[in-house]
Parts: sequence; structure tokens; C-alpha cells
Amino acid sequence: MLEDDAFLDHSASEWPAWGTLPLDWFMIDNWEAETSVTDEEQRANLISRFATAGSKVRVRYAERTAEDTEVPTPTEDQISNILQPSRSTVLRHVAQQLNEYSGPMDFVWLRTDYDHEEQHQAFVDSIDLPEVEFYEHLSYEGKILADRRYYDFGINQWQQVFSCLPEILRTKSAYDVLSLHDRRRELLARMIGMPDDPRPATRPSRQFEPGSLPARRRALLDEEEPDDGELQAVISEYYHRYLEPDNELLQNVVSRYHHRYASRFLLVEDAETFTTEPNRFDAMWLDDRGNVIRNNRLTAQDVCYYISIVGEGMGPEDYTFMEATVGPKYAPGGEYAPPFVHAVTSNN
Repeated sequence: MLEDDAFLDHSASEWPAWGTLPLDWFMIDNWEAETSVTDEEQRANLISRFATAGSKVRVRYAERTAEDTEVPTPTEDQISNILQPSRSTVLRHVAQQLNEYSGPMDFVWLRTDYDHEEQHQAFVDSIDLPEVEFYEHLSYEGKILADRRYYDFGINQWQQVFSCLPEILRTKSAYDVLSLHDRRRELLARMIGMPDDPRPATRPSRQFEPGSLPARRRALLDEEEPDDGELQAVISEYYHRYLEPDNELLQNVVSRYHHRYASRFLLVEDAETFTTEPNRFDAMWLDDRGNVIRNNRLTAQDVCYYISIVGEGMGPEDYTFMEATVGPKYAPGGEYAPPFVHAVTSNN
């Protein structure tokens, strides 16, 4: 059976004081007294914006509300007009628990279907059966959001969780969050093993024809502040030159790049979970803005195995991730995808 403390408490009689959650001050700082939308719409927009703002923004507000920081109390007007109507005190309590649960391997199990109670209970009961190897990872290491009052979103509507609990997205350290420019440079550095790879660290004396692709790559990696346009161009050329369906080398590079930016491993239990035997989660790897990097339909056994190998320093080369469908913003031509075609045209 799953441990009771895996289910986040939705019946608390106490909740965080006003002004102690990072979202509180994000909403207060960005509240507009004069706007064309209603107060209700503005509150909903700000909660969603907190999710899509990314870790660099959220970490600043997390630092402002840290335990060892003297946090000011919002005014009565700010509490009554902005914070109190935004969400229930129960969800504030759940948000606090999620804020305290932010390790790099932590996952969240979100139940969005409540019309298959018998199947759900049988699924939960089956997780600690002997045939589910490493079942303890689901039993002890995850946090479960399961309450019909808050998460009955319907089919393919799991994203609604961002409108009530943006804290489901992990707030990583600011040092862990790279700009798009830095992402490009890191990807270029990861392209080790390409047929014309210069390997500057292992073959520093090797000479390349001036202007050739490997020479341009080495020059970019040697520069402290490489030109962004050239960075994009070289990645794009590598990507298109070696992007064939059977090019396992490049696919591994891209897989490692995707896995590097996964901020939250989210398991959605929806109606489709029970349409297969064995039952399958809609498993998603999300970035720090809530974008789907990859998703796959995984059994409890798949999930437990994946979590176990991530704990050993692996993951991107596992079938659960390699065979997953790439999300639209990380697929070729997407905003965060090699070769950054969207970024080139939009100057992001």
C-alpha cells in the first residue's frame, strides 16, 4: 500500500500566514489597480503567470519568504482584495507542502479522474505487489494530489493545476537555471562524438581547416562570450547534417539536453490510465515553465524503474525517456529545441 504521508494533506485546520508564500508577493507586486479585466480575472492571470514565469522569477520570491528572512505582513487591503479570494486556505497549505518538496528527483502524482473509483483503488493496491520491482519509489518518494474538489479537471485538462497550484513546478536554484543563450552553448558542448567532432578537451593540438564546421565549433567553445548568431548557426548545421532517423548518436545528445532541463516529473492519473492492462500513467517531464519536454504512457513498474536509475545518475538513455514523445516547444522548430529555429526568427 502507498504510505499515508504520500498523499498531501487536504484537510488541514491551519494554513500559512498571509505573506509567507512566494506567490503572495508575486501577486502583490504585479497587481494593477487600474486594468481592463475584472479582479477575479487578474487574480487567475497572476497565478498562471507565476507558473510560466520560470524558476529565475520564482526563486527571487522564494528567497524573500525564506524561513530565516523577516517577512512583512501584507496590508488588510492586499489580503482581502488580492490574496484571500485567490484560492482556498486548503490549497495554501498544499502549496506550502509542495514548496518544501523540491528535490531534483521528486515527482508528483496528480489524480484528475474520479469516475473510476474501483479501478483507482485496485491500481493503488497493486503497486506494492511483488511483480512491481522497486515499488518503494512510488510508495515512499512521491507526493500525491488527490481530491475531487480541486483536481477533477477532466480528460486532457491537467494543465488546469497551474491555475490553482503553480507550486507544482519545482523552483530550482537560480544557479541551475540557464538562459536560452547558455542552453545553446551547453548543447554545443554536449555534441561530443559527432563524426567531425573537434573534442577540444581531449585533442587540443588537432588542426582543422579554417572555416570548417569543427573549427567553428572549437572557436565558439573557446570564447567566453560567443556570438549568439554564430552559436545558433553552428548548432543548426550540426543538427541538420546528422539528423537522420537512425542517427542514434545525435538522438542521445538531444535526449541528454532534454533531460537536463526537466524540472518536474509529473504522473497524471486520468481516465485513459484504466484503458490498458496494466494501467498506465500519463508521465510528463516538465520544464520550469510548465512546458512538456517529453511525455510517455508508463506503467507503475516503468516509473519505479526509471526513478531507481535516476537515483544512480542515469535517465536520459533509458527507454522510458528515449521513447517518449517530445513536447511541441522542444520538438524541431520549437522555441527551446535544437536547432532553435524559432529563437533565430524571433530573436529570443
